Amino acid sequence: MGEQSGKKRLLVNLGIAAGAVVVFLLGLNVVLHFAHFGDRRPDGGGGDRFDYSGIYRESADPVLHVELTPNASGIVNAAGFLGQLVPEAKPPGTFRVVGLGDSITMYQSAERRNYLQIAEGALRESVGRATIEFLNFGVGGYDTTQEVHQFELRGQRYQPDVVTVGYCINDGVDFAATVNAATGKLQFGEAAHDHPEVITFIQQNLSALSANMTPEQFFQAAFAAPGWQQSMAALARLAALSKAQHFHVVIVIFPVLFDFDHYVFQPFHDRLTAEARKLGFEVLDLLPVFRDEGPADTLRGDASRDVIHPYANGHRAAGLALAKLLASTGWVPAKP
Repeated sequence: MGEQSGKKRLLVNLGIAAGAVVVFLLGLNVVLHFAHFGDRRPDGGGGDRFDYSGIYRESADPVLHVELTPNASGIVNAAGFLGQLVPEAKPPGTFRVVGLGDSITMYQSAERRNYLQIAEGALRESVGRATIEFLNFGVGGYDTTQEVHQFELRGQRYQPDVVTVGYCINDGVDFAATVNAATGKLQFGEAAHDHPEVITFIQQNLSALSANMTPEQFFQAAFAAPGWQQSMAALARLAALSKAQHFHVVIVIFPVLFDFDHYVFQPFHDRLTAEARKLGFEVLDLLPVFRDEGPADTLRGDASRDVIHPYANGHRAAGLALAKLLASTGWVPAKP
């Protein structure tokens, strides 16, 4: 597609055109729906590589559809989640966090360090406790409904003090379905997950999308669509569990890694924050955290086409921010 600067200029030009929010959302959804994350090596630079192929298996559960294969690839434990296996019964004095999420939360580098692992280490250092455990239940491709369902089936057995939900922007908004309802013009190609194909598709459909839907209409339609309603219903179930079992919930919002200075997805962040706080959740919006780190492309490493998955810099910033939030809440007991 040419140099990264050329791609960025193209997207910025689209961003200032009429209806550009809708156009970019459409392109993003093509990336999300057709990126075969489990079959490729994400490359974040500096040896930041890990092979995800073969890590999934079909699930007998009709909601989950797929799940992680126990003992797969050296990173999945015997219980089917990432990291070290721990007993379901929480040892006395242990502060335990269960992390839910999709491929962002599931992320593994060559050093096997993601934001949950970084937060665990930083929180131990901050509060002076060694008995802190972060359990990673992230599964690539899951949405909010699947994440909460997995917690209901498995995660709650581990008696968490805190549950974190790594919320990707497509978890509750089906961008393609929303736009297609207004235009009826979506056509996906076999290679639509590749960035040049996405740009071509956007260019071909710009006038049709702009004529049918403004950015404000897009967000209104998206929040009224079944995907958003199902996501909010899942979070409401998690809220009921948190009250019954006395654990806290933190929603960690991951922004799209694109043009933080002219960020077009702010209405999504605002709406999700408001809904989460109604449920009694804490919210960690990573947009200001990531913005302080520098331009969006510095959080993508060498995978410059991928505007969804932060790599080493993004996970470090997210983990430190999560540890700081947890330390400030007073939820972590003092060192015995």
